[in-house]
Amino acid sequence: MPELRAAYFEALLAAAESAAEPVASSGLGWLDLEIQQQGSLIAETMLADPVKPFTNDQFESGVNELGTFARSRASFVKCEVAKLVDPATVAGACGTP
Repeated sequence: MPELRAAYFEALLAAAESAAEPVASSGLGWLDLEIQQQGSLIAETMLADPVKPFTNDQFESGVNELGTFARSRASFVKCEVAKLVDPATVAGACGTP
């Protein structure tokens, strides 16, 4: 079913674009901003918890790693879709010569 395959890849690309689209108030992509907001929401309680399963450094590192993931995910998805849909466009989509 080529039309369903095409719809799936279009939805993946739309989701990637949406996640990376900068939010006017911050300049961060939506997904990155959401990660930062959720991290901030729980940070004070997490850092003060005496029986947490992670160190404070591990928590902060984890939030930073999620931000890195958010910033790189859209380009990764675009590259992988290009590999499957139109291999001739891989260089442009993946930033390779």
